[in-house]
Amino acid sequence: MNAQAIRFIFLLAPFLFLTACDKDGQPKTTNKASITQSKLYKINSSAAFIKLNIDTSQKINCLLAKRAESRPIQNNDSKSGSSLKLMREEDENLCKFYTDILNVVNPVFESIEINGFIPKELFILTIIGYSYDNNESLKRTYEEDIVGLFKSLEDCESAKRYAQKINIPNKGCKKWDEKEF
Repeated sequence: MNAQAIRFIFLLAPFLFLTACDKDGQPKTTNKASITQSKLYKINSSAAFIKLNIDTSQKINCLLAKRAESRPIQNNDSKSGSSLKLMREEDENLCKFYTDILNVVNPVFESIEINGFIPKELFILTIIGYSYDNNESLKRTYEEDIVGLFKSLEDCESAKRYAQKINIPNKGCKKWDEKEF
């Protein structure tokens, strides 16, 4: 079994259980109803889904980092050990990245909810993430992920430099146009 398969089984499977069941082990209902009832969604659905995506990405990556931290890396196979170390580092970097981004963008979302409208100029950063294609033996599939909404181009550019520093590929910052979403 390769390192990616091990990672999937030991790190992602418990998360799927946690998200599929409540604290008593009973199946959860979908969260879509709760987001569509939120104040942010009623003001702007695209902004609400961007926020939901950032929140979810932060939770998933921090959970993966925490789970990986508790698992010892076997040194029997140096290639697998190296792969696991890289994956662990990637999860830790993504956890920190999304946590830091939330600290910057949450005030923007809160302001939208308080004021009831979207400011004229907001900015987004498009990062390149990946997921695993279950049909192709855990082959990585790359996809774009929107991070924002930033109140200024400077905040967005700072996030871009931070992403580059920790090797998160990105397409850079641009002015947010909700019609594109």
